[in-house]
Amino acid sequence: MLTSSRPVRPKLHWLVLFTLQIVALFVSALLIADLANAQVPTGGAQVDHSLTGFPLTGAHAVARCESCHQRGVFQGTPKDCNTCHQPGSRFSSSTKDSNHIPTVQQCDSCHQNKAWTPATFTHSGLQPGTCATCHKGTTGKGKSANHIATTATCDSCHRTSAWKPATFTHAGVTPGTCATCHNGVTATGKSASHVPTTQACDSCHRTSAWKPATFTHAGVTPGTCATCH
Repeated sequence: MLTSSRPVRPKLHWLVLFTLQIVALFVSALLIADLANAQVPTGGAQVDHSLTGFPLTGAHAVARCESCHQRGVFQGTPKDCNTCHQPGSRFSSSTKDSNHIPTVQQCDSCHQNKAWTPATFTHSGLQPGTCATCHKGTTGKGKSANHIATTATCDSCHRTSAWKPATFTHAGVTPGTCATCHNGVTATGKSASHVPTTQACDSCHRTSAWKPATFTHAGVTPGTCATCH
């Protein structure tokens, strides 16, 4: 007696479904691995940013994620101010402008993360010899009209704590301008018994002391020889 064979279609259908499930699980695993490597939060999950060592406070708390995290890559994003807020940086649109005080200090040495202004200030980190960049009478208090005539930088004589007291060196003083200070008011000037001459002080005197002094008759007013002789 012949027996009818079982239909094979249900077995094939079950095998196809099982294979598709295996492939779907494999693809899902790959996608999860890629997302983990890219460190992209999914499903709108909240990220505890303080765990990264950079808690989001102030203006950073409302900044868009992609303004700092480029192309969905989180790992390796800089945490220091200057790397993000320097001109040409791809991490921030808010950067140090061209007329900023020249300094190598980090932004948070003076600025708060709520806003750029108001800002505190310290001279620490300023490049030596750049005082006049700010101390020019506009950004900061500058050289007064009756200041000693000199081409030296402010920090050659002044300190950052106060303008006075100030040390002084004649280095950088424009030659022939001695009388600008040595006028009897700002500093000791020519005495009443001085040899009558139109020469500048540094023609005969040195910055170390008034005496000894060299002498040349050049500049002596004609007919005044008997004043000395």
